[in-house]
Amino acid sequence: MKKSIFAKLFVGFGLFNAAGFLVGASPEHSFDATRLRTGHFDYRMMKAGKEIAKFTVNVEKMADGNFRFTGEATVFNQKWESIATPMFQPISATLRMQLSDRKMYSMNLKYNDGHVTGSEQKESSPTNKIENDVPSGTIDQRIDWAAAMSRGLQTGDKFNFTVFDPATGVSQVTGEIGGDEKILVSAGTFDTIRIIYQIEKSRGTERYEVFATKDLPRMMVREDFPDGTSSELADIK
Repeated sequence: MKKSIFAKLFVGFGLFNAAGFLVGASPEHSFDATRLRTGHFDYRMMKAGKEIAKFTVNVEKMADGNFRFTGEATVFNQKWESIATPMFQPISATLRMQLSDRKMYSMNLKYNDGHVTGSEQKESSPTNKIENDVPSGTIDQRIDWAAAMSRGLQTGDKFNFTVFDPATGVSQVTGEIGGDEKILVSAGTFDTIRIIYQIEKSRGTERYEVFATKDLPRMMVREDFPDGTSSELADIK
């Protein structure tokens, strides 16, 4: 069910190493949430040059050292949360949103030791139980974008990991780090590095591009989605 930072539902980030989720990864190339800027980030959803929605993302380092990522789009009645360790090992996730038929969908997940449990329900339908094994180091799919930009980001580097979502199960993510680009958005002009990745889902492959600030701590300036929609940073609080 994931197609964007907005739970990847709107339109329409170790695998082998406890420190890094990458085969032979050195520390500077490992996933590390401490490389990310915490705070409140407002985004504009754009399509064909027009704003179609607003969305808010919060990144918070919790008292126990773990990280909480949340997102909310009031116009679509959508809200999600994903909690993970600094190395992006998932702990829990929740999602509530309105579907295209205007019925509400809700989901909750708990991750533990290569296993995920929880439930999902569509309004007026029975609750479905979720119980799946996941590969070690699998990332919650709501925050694939954050995991991807938490790496060392050396131009030309390639990466891979797996993500989980109840709608599509475990999916493989592969990507590479592109070059530097200067990006102009509502929040200003930023020197960014381009991250290209694709999610190989059971129903097809989806391609995304994330433009993250080159300097640390890093934040997302823009994300381009498969259908031509983009999210652009509008404000930082």
